[in-house]
Amino acid sequence: MRGVPVNRSGSSAQAVVTALVGLVSIAGACALALAGGPLYGPVPFALFGAALLVFAPLAAPPRWNGKPEEREIELGDGPVRALVIPFARWRFAAQAAFTLLVTLGGLLGIVLGLAAGEYGFAFAMGVWSLVMAPMAVLAVRRLTLRCHLAMTSGRLHLRAPGNRIDVAWDDVESVDPLPAGGRLLYGITLAPGVDAPSGGAAGRLRERFGAHVFVQADWLAVHPDDVMEAFTRHLSGEDGGGRHDGGVIG
Repeated sequence: MRGVPVNRSGSSAQAVVTALVGLVSIAGACALALAGGPLYGPVPFALFGAALLVFAPLAAPPRWNGKPEEREIELGDGPVRALVIPFARWRFAAQAAFTLLVTLGGLLGIVLGLAAGEYGFAFAMGVWSLVMAPMAVLAVRRLTLRCHLAMTSGRLHLRAPGNRIDVAWDDVESVDPLPAGGRLLYGITLAPGVDAPSGGAAGRLRERFGAHVFVQADWLAVHPDDVMEAFTRHLSGEDGGGRHDGGVIG
């Protein structure tokens, strides 16, 4: 099965340009520092350059080189055998490293700017740090989450950033691949009366697409065709459970 319409976000050219800008930033910062100039500029911008190097792989198209895994996972009732769609954990690590580096660059800019008497620069770095620090905290929290998309014969289990559901297949009305702003989302529509995440980004996406739960394809290490094939099998009851009326696959 190779039919899910995929508009891969990012491009190889964008990743290369991002990496080159990062390298140039680091080289320029090092040159200024070695020339004996003040450090309030070179140190932050060297860290910003390092952050761009970390971000470069995130700007490239998703690789999706993983496979669904048959294994046990820990749920509320203990270990359960499930088909697990692994998350691309490296993406969470790269996002955390990127935001931490740019936040650290801003904080060091404040300290070095004040020490050099460059109060305008220190103020700008302070504003930058205030903007980036919450993003860094969020990225680190995502990195510590135990994420999984798991399917048993009877239930769908999802634990992802901003989403957490544990529902019977009978409570899933449809699963649709949804193109959104250059990304691909899996939109899961639940039956009326079933609890679903609300507010924030999920609420805005629900208004646009009508589904209740969304998983970004880039978060997962498995190709969308294989993910949708797994949804199809379980929703239609081919794996021993699910909706035997066939469900709806968009």
